[in-house]
Amino acid sequence: MTVDIGNVNPTVSKITPSEIINKERAVAQKVKANSELHQKTITKLQQVTEASQKKRTEIREILKELMNTTEFYNKKLDFEFKEALDQVVVKVIDKGSGEVLKQYPPEEMQKLHLRIREAVGLLFDEKI
Repeated sequence: MTVDIGNVNPTVSKITPSEIINKERAVAQKVKANSELHQKTITKLQQVTEASQKKRTEIREILKELMNTTEFYNKKLDFEFKEALDQVVVKVIDKGSGEVLKQYPPEEMQKLHLRIREAVGLLFDEKI
């Protein structure tokens, strides 16, 4: 089998060197802009994470102070920050017996809250 290559008419793109240089510059500018945007996004995410950690630390310190001030009553208040719920749980405890008299929010509500978060996470495939 023979192929006659004499009839093949290749189309040659007529791009000038200045056009190539201009396209390379445009691509380089886009890469640089994307890199800068990426760096800004990372910086902002780090700032938000640091602020969140700082607030959680402040909340824990305030809770410790509150627990110390409730020692003067016949009842003890126990404050606990639940990471999974991202909220504070308060227990009213009888000082003498150690029995938990009340809890806010109740255990059932905490479990429901977690299940709702899990369901939303499954639906939208993201953490809330």
